[in-house]
Amino acid sequence: MHWILGDYRRTQRAKCFNLVRMMKLLAPLLEEVGEMEKPLPDEAIASFFQAQGGGYREDFRS
Repeated sequence: MHWILGDYRRTQRAKCFNLVRMMKLLAPLLEEVGEMEKPLPDEAIASFFQAQGGGYREDFRS
């Protein structure tokens, strides 16, 4: 039982590190978007989410 819990913790830790890494990379972009005078068009937002591929969305549902 102990080895199963250890693997689970390791997986969750790796997912958390990946999330933090992604947030650090996105922070400057989000700051720039916040400082823009005009809001982003809907097409730009849609293409951003499409480019992401949704991979992290499935990872962090659990």
